[in-house]
Amino acid sequence: MLAEVSAFVTAIRRIMPWTLVREQPTVSLWTSNLDGSGMTEVGHKPALPEPNDGAEVADILWVPGDREISFQFNDALYTVPVP
Repeated sequence: MLAEVSAFVTAIRRIMPWTLVREQPTVSLWTSNLDGSGMTEVGHKPALPEPNDGAEVADILWVPGDREISFQFNDALYTVPVP
């Protein structure tokens, strides 16, 4: 999921419309309730221009019986807490 323009950049553009603030596209991981409410960002990273082998987040899974998510990135396994 590509992240939207941050609130900070939106505020800067509103105050100083002549400025060119460029954000780097990001890929982010979010959780929500089953009905889509309560969106919470777990984390994000800069998006790569093209997919590279092992350089993208893959195999995202809930850790059984815990509030953690595991995933593969750069050929390594990570586990992160979910708020």
